[in-house]
Amino acid sequence: GNLLPLDITKLQSVAVIGPNADCVQFGDYTWSKNKEDGITPLQGIYRLAGKKVKVNYAQGCSIASLDQSGIEEAVCDVALLFVGSSSTAFVRHSSAPSTSGEGIDLSGVELTGAQEELIKAVCATGKPVVLVLVTGKPYAIPFAKKNVPAILVQWYAGEQAGNSIADILFGKVNPSGKISFSFPQSSGHLPAFYNHLTTD
Repeated sequence: GNLLPLDITKLQSVAVIGPNADCVQFGDYTWSKNKEDGITPLQGIYRLAGKKVKVNYAQGCSIASLDQSGIEEAVCDVALLFVGSSSTAFVRHSSAPSTSGEGIDLSGVELTGAQEELIKAVCATGKPVVLVLVTGKPYAIPFAKKNVPAILVQWYAGEQAGNSIADILFGKVNPSGKISFSFPQSSGHLPAFYNHLTTD
């Protein structure tokens, strides 16, 4: 429905929601998980749109906890929902659990914690939703695939990740990089091999 890119002139407010909205994700073997060392998506959106559009922020839920008490927070003209995984920092004193990286295995490819419930709750408001997977690996997102009109994947993008995703969401940059990457429908669909021949 041509939801993206977002037109600042037609918006009064945006809700920036999710456990990856106001944190940095640098990927494995990085020196830090501190926001002071990079630009979060929330910071990038504030810088780009904050003087023209009211920006409301709600974490909603954490990466790994099943606690859903924060889910019913801010939703506005359009909801920008940042979910996904949490990278492993070289310095392991971070309080956030790691759900992606070397030596980090999960029992399934579904979103961890209450993130799936967060997506469903935000969609239930009836407002337009843009889902951004900030992740180091693919996830099974069958509900989002059917119910969210715009889904982006932002692999761990480094220190300027927040500015780059804001530029893409608001149309300052047209994303031109394309890569073949399979997102499974469920854990039960794995493993999948593109070059595996079945037996006779």
